[in-house]
Amino acid sequence: MPETIVMHDQNKVNSNNLFNYDNVECSNHLLHDLRKCTENINHIWSKQLDKLIIRTNVKRQYFIEQESESFSPVEEFSFFTNLDEAIMLGVRKLKGWPSL
Repeated sequence: MPETIVMHDQNKVNSNNLFNYDNVECSNHLLHDLRKCTENINHIWSKQLDKLIIRTNVKRQYFIEQESESFSPVEEFSFFTNLDEAIMLGVRKLKGWPSL
């Protein structure tokens, strides 16, 4: 099986299990969905995730301009820590568990 990742615009045909690639969503579509979730349902986790993605994209652009090849291990750790926190907040909300 090839290890290919395809980014596309939510075309359901591309999510077919018969294809030999994984699907990802572009950050603009993800941000759009997160903002709808924040505006329509007032979820805190979606707002946190929205801000995290925006901050990371700004940093990414800065590093590209500085000709850096990657984020530092500290920045990666911080990103994934914040990502996990936002996701767990969403899971707790979904399951009806109290916030920490």
